[in-house]
Amino acid sequence: MKPTVKTWIQRRFERANIDLAPTPGARGPNMVHTLSGLAPDPNSGVLRRGPAWTTAASLPSGFKKPAGAFYDQAESRFCFIGQNALGDCVLIYTASFTSWSGPYTLISGKTPGGLTGRNVAYWGGYLWLISNDGNIYRGPSYTSSLSLFYGGGGVQVLAPMNDRLFAATDEGTILRLTATASMGAYHEPVGSLNPVFLTAFRQYMTVVVRGDDDSLHIFRLPDYSAHGLHQLATLPTPSYGGDEGCPFALHQDRIWLLTARQRRPGSRYGIDAYAFNGSQIECLAYLDDQPAPTDPDASGLLVWNNHLLYYNLDVSAQAGHSFKVLVGDTFVDYAPLDGYGGAGLIVPCAWALGDFLVATSAGGGDGLIHYANRSKLQNGYLITPRLDMGYPGRQKRLAAVTAVLDGAASNFKAIIKYRTDDATAWTTAATADGTRLARAAGLAVPFYLLQLRLELDDDTGNDEDIGLECLAVTYSLAE
Repeated sequence: MKPTVKTWIQRRFERANIDLAPTPGARGPNMVHTLSGLAPDPNSGVLRRGPAWTTAASLPSGFKKPAGAFYDQAESRFCFIGQNALGDCVLIYTASFTSWSGPYTLISGKTPGGLTGRNVAYWGGYLWLISNDGNIYRGPSYTSSLSLFYGGGGVQVLAPMNDRLFAATDEGTILRLTATASMGAYHEPVGSLNPVFLTAFRQYMTVVVRGDDDSLHIFRLPDYSAHGLHQLATLPTPSYGGDEGCPFALHQDRIWLLTARQRRPGSRYGIDAYAFNGSQIECLAYLDDQPAPTDPDASGLLVWNNHLLYYNLDVSAQAGHSFKVLVGDTFVDYAPLDGYGGAGLIVPCAWALGDFLVATSAGGGDGLIHYANRSKLQNGYLITPRLDMGYPGRQKRLAAVTAVLDGAASNFKAIIKYRTDDATAWTTAATADGTRLARAAGLAVPFYLLQLRLELDDDTGNDEDIGLECLAVTYSLAE
């Protein structure tokens, strides 16, 4: 019979963890099986490498246990709030992570308090900070002491909205900055609540409350008058479990919320990620193969460079640190922090500051700070689903594999590998160097199922930001 030559093309990489690809459509598939160190650019769709980590200079003497952070855009400073050996709340800052200024004493005799990731606001010309006794301090300069601004206690969360600062106490009182420069009780609940997150959303303040039954409730607090809370949604599944970290984020006009780790079949654990769009709440993503509920010391969500990231940090195991990125309806490995940390005294934290990811870990006595942005990139790889090309019962013959990159540089390599019919070993078909068009031709390999692996290996020493635009397979089948 006369063979028919066909081409399989992939130009988008929008869903991950797909084992067997469906029949290719006219525009080509958009699914992958595995992404590691790679994620699609939110604007162009090009598959780009994730950031690599660097360890900052050792923390200065007199500073430990960083528990809050913010970015001063005007001065290009990354600021961290912790404590000293005397139990005072102190601050250090850096513009390059190679040296530090400080420590500066913010509050004598008190340490940082409130919920991680929600306890600091650098806003309106002031630094606002929750102390460990639940009071609010503020000051126009973070290199000098702050003054007590609200002394009612119990404050857990800070959140700016419009020209006002909002706050919430552990019993559910919503505070708001008044024109007379004080924090007034904007809403007093009848029953005791436990707010765990506040955010300005669609011109109202959204309040997420953790119920006594471990469910999550979402309320609307109108900002035009002190009306009561309006119930918007309820998430009856177990909440995030109280790990250190912030399991909430506002991303692409949705409020994202994580549930607690739940036992899956086969002694595995998973986490579901829900999104609230203003009228309803849906389970839109998941994480599988997570540690047992008692393992992580800090976990949560971050928004960085228009990506939604999940982080998991563990002081007791260096391999327990991970940063994953949302691709489709699941999170995939993106910026691993393996090799950092170790047992120690500090509880690790993570923040998105400016265009940097920042994480703390145990080590160096009082802890270490690590940072990453797109100035330093890691190698990554893509694995496609198993491909039957829409002909599951027919044998095909692989002729060529082509990868199109959006740039080229000497010693930047694209390594093309394949395996057929559920084989365990990979065969290297080509290693292209310094070219946008990586191609393995003349293969003549029979297959029923085909799986590809493409590795991006940057040996230039320049951290070339080169990504994958397209992946194509040329094959034939008999008529």
